[in-house]
Amino acid sequence: MTYAIIGLLTVATLIYGLYVIFPEALRPSGQGAKRWAYLFGITLLLEILAFAAAPLFGWWMPLGRSTYAWDVDRLFYVILAVTGATFIGVAIVYTYVLFKYPAHQGRRALYTHGNHKLEMIWTAIPGVLLFLLAIGQIPAWLKVKMHAVDEPSVAQSLQVEVTGRQWEWRVRYPGPEHLEVWKRDPKSALTDLRRKLTPQPDDVRLVNELHAVKGERLLIHLKTLDVIHSLFLPQMRLKQDALPGKTILAWFEPTEANCQRVGDVWRDGVRKDAKGNWVWDPSYVWEIACTEFCGSRHSLMRGKLFVHETREDFEAWLKVAAAKQRVTVPPTETKAAGANGVE
Repeated sequence: MTYAIIGLLTVATLIYGLYVIFPEALRPSGQGAKRWAYLFGITLLLEILAFAAAPLFGWWMPLGRSTYAWDVDRLFYVILAVTGATFIGVAIVYTYVLFKYPAHQGRRALYTHGNHKLEMIWTAIPGVLLFLLAIGQIPAWLKVKMHAVDEPSVAQSLQVEVTGRQWEWRVRYPGPEHLEVWKRDPKSALTDLRRKLTPQPDDVRLVNELHAVKGERLLIHLKTLDVIHSLFLPQMRLKQDALPGKTILAWFEPTEANCQRVGDVWRDGVRKDAKGNWVWDPSYVWEIACTEFCGSRHSLMRGKLFVHETREDFEAWLKVAAAKQRVTVPPTETKAAGANGVE
């Protein structure tokens, strides 16, 4: 897809360069008066064909894998239908006018002040459509932005802190002992939510790895250490800006898992087939991206989303990650440093 876009931009640049260098060659005259009509007509046809063929080449949104993904997709398709129909209608009229009224030597153009009734119509119709879209998007917006923060729902959810910085995502998880406290005392989970997940000595910290559990809400305390970033999880249909000086609560609930344990490593990019066996599927490698330009290495600010099949699998991963975090220096290096009098 990248090469196709680069190719189209290159061709467009070459055509524009030829027009600048040889304007007379592309100027309508005589039998070539309708060349611009043919150009725009063919371009419109190619655009429609490219749009229709895009899903066949994978040039489309990835499948949604969260509880509110369809709400977002439905709103997207409604807006796409309205704007697409408007674009095609205007383009058809424009192309028709180019065919119907080509330039002719010696013929003067007809100037008109306009049509007040027509202007009122084409102003009122978009206004009504925008109003209906504004009303229609409210249920999806409420579902995504309004969080249930009562004790039972919070106690059944996971909480993490995600902090953006140039150019990485830092993720902080409550340690295994902290999760046990939440199980024994659900009120403590609600307290941590209100306190924006206060750091603890046993927290597990990783970079560019976000772990969640299938069928459980993940509450994200989103922050930034420097400039504005935007956390984007395409498969979850979650996109939320991170603003300096603020901690913003976001959430999603995955409906499918994409990682499997292999020893003490969790491998992503897998899914369960009809028989319940894990199989490799590259579409199950789920990206974390930043969609707010944040500096020269913005495009490298990427991570991965791992969704575990069960809470037990997640807790097993968390214990392994906590154990690896506590191993800061290999034992042999520690003995060597002590022998040399280094503390």
